[in-house]
Amino acid sequence: TTAWEAREYLEGRGRFLNCRETPLPNLIVCDLHMAGSVTDFLKWLRDHRELKRLPVVLWSGHLAAAPLNVLLETGGSRCFVKTPSFEKLCADVQAMLDHLH
Repeated sequence: TTAWEAREYLEGRGRFLNCRETPLPNLIVCDLHMAGSVTDFLKWLRDHRELKRLPVVLWSGHLAAAPLNVLLETGGSRCFVKTPSFEKLCADVQAMLDHLH
């Protein structure tokens, strides 16, 4: 999913226009390098009163401190590094859920 598609879903536009209900998610998980600007998507999300409280977890193949700080200040809730290990992935997902409760 691109940043644009995520916005269309959250606004009920485009291919989601004819959906009877477009339920809002309880959590948004974004790839740090998704197509479209994740920073712009976070800013857009935080500018919408009904969406700004949604937790946004960022996944990345690598983390750099400076961009990460900007993303967390912009509205990201947490950031995780992708792992090829299934066990580590499960542990990361559990940590993410624990952090959000």
